Amino acid sequence: MRKKFIAVYALMAVLALGSTTLTSCVDDTESATVTAMRDARLRQLQALADQEEAQAKIDAITAQMKEATSEAELAVLKAKYEKELAFYQQQKALAEQEMATGLNNHQAALYEDYTNAIDKVNLLAGDIAKESLELIKLKADSSTAAAYAKEQIIEANRNIAYQEALKKNYEALAAVDFEELKAKKAEADAAQKEKDKALNLANNSKTEAENAFTNAKADIVRRYVYQETNNNETVTKISETKPTHISDYETLEPTNEVALAAYTLNDLGNSGDITNWRADIATTKKVKVSEESETSINQFEILASTLSQVTRLVESKVKAATDDLGTEGDKSDKNTAWGRHQQLVETLEAAQKAYNDAVKADPKGDHSNLLNRVKDAQEAVDTDLEKERDKFGVNTLLYYQNQAEKAEAIQTKFNEAVAVFNDATKYKAYTDRVAAILAKEGKAKDAAKDAYWSAMQELAIAEANLESITNLIANTLDPETLIAQCDTQIALEKETLAIAEALIYSVNAGGTSASEREAAYADLIENAEKKIEYLEAQKDLQQKMAEQYKSQLEASLNSGSAE
Repeated sequence: MRKKFIAVYALMAVLALGSTTLTSCVDDTESATVTAMRDARLRQLQALADQEEAQAKIDAITAQMKEATSEAELAVLKAKYEKELAFYQQQKALAEQEMATGLNNHQAALYEDYTNAIDKVNLLAGDIAKESLELIKLKADSSTAAAYAKEQIIEANRNIAYQEALKKNYEALAAVDFEELKAKKAEADAAQKEKDKALNLANNSKTEAENAFTNAKADIVRRYVYQETNNNETVTKISETKPTHISDYETLEPTNEVALAAYTLNDLGNSGDITNWRADIATTKKVKVSEESETSINQFEILASTLSQVTRLVESKVKAATDDLGTEGDKSDKNTAWGRHQQLVETLEAAQKAYNDAVKADPKGDHSNLLNRVKDAQEAVDTDLEKERDKFGVNTLLYYQNQAEKAEAIQTKFNEAVAVFNDATKYKAYTDRVAAILAKEGKAKDAAKDAYWSAMQELAIAEANLESITNLIANTLDPETLIAQCDTQIALEKETLAIAEALIYSVNAGGTSASEREAAYADLIENAEKKIEYLEAQKDLQQKMAEQYKSQLEASLNSGSAE
């Protein structure tokens, strides 16, 4: 191989000098140049092999992701995928450094085509993982169908706009010559970068508005503070939802009296202390910024029927506990805790009297049995006052005292919370606060979200413009095929849109039957599976194209061609 390289490049050097004589040896300068070029080629081939090896690890994981059947399994594989993708990006950067010099135009174009195709493969793999995860969740819980459908409607509209922009550009630019396309690509690239900056700014504004909305609710919403570790980094999180995966968290209570009273009532309702079942006492209704808005606050309220029922239950709990306890000193009712205690006291007194009488009658006699009875009776009285269970596991006076105190404490807490809730002035202040947050921070959140979606739409069109020009320059597929691909995806997205809207209608419309809702749910699942199949087909196509580009590049590098 070395002799081949030396012969080729020695001949090129002689011809460049205009010599008519081919010498039998190569001077030191020529030898060093040839060696450097040969070594550069070897490094390029090795860098390409390293890049391919890193990609092979990604491909192995994406193959496993395709077979995943649970959310947990897919989440683990997705984490591995992201780790290997980061490593691939490192190998790609190293390869790009090696390819930066020494390639001819044809080789540089092949390498660019190869990396672009692999990037699309990995992008599609990420999309497939996302869609697969959503599908697993959808299959596991039909109650998520409406939320899933809403997201699909947003995504479908965005994808339709993107594909239509692509198609429009393909049709408009199909006849444009190569040099003009290159000029338009530079313009499109600059425009895409500007739109990307605009989206980042819009995203920052959206995040700030979302945080402002969340912070504004701090006085009316209970929050939880906890630590979470991801990738060896521990961060503090604040959530309005109680964390179920950890037990170590801090609860931040709202300062608004009505909101705090509502949480207190629901804590009581879910404690199991009032009823054997667990349920919220204070329900909520969703109050939105506007009819069209998705931004809302769950405003607490109590149904009169619920309040009446729970009040009776609390009162009955107190009555049952006090009845079981009885009255101190009452010797007439032996079925109460105090009555049974009096029996124990009487037993102790009788045992003590029997012992005293025996000692008095016979001071020197053996009265140990009588003394033991006194000790046993005293122990029973003491246990009844000091422990919740006796040695036989029977509830004691102390147990019933604690139960009565607990029932009365619950009643007091319940009544105080209800009193706050029923205070018209306080409740109006609470609902006014909800309305004020929605009117200010809620509207700002919606406006920021609209601006973000608008910026995203503009970026999508700019990206479609750039992609269409790039694809036309690459000339890997003819314009008619590219347009046909757009039509296929537009049709698929429109089908998704129709199915998602049908699902939303079946959920919201009161007249739809259970079978109609089940059919809409089944259609949604089938469409999700169809989208994944389409993405898989696109991924396979890009994979084959990448392999072709790589093979051609390797062949060119191995040939030693510099032309």
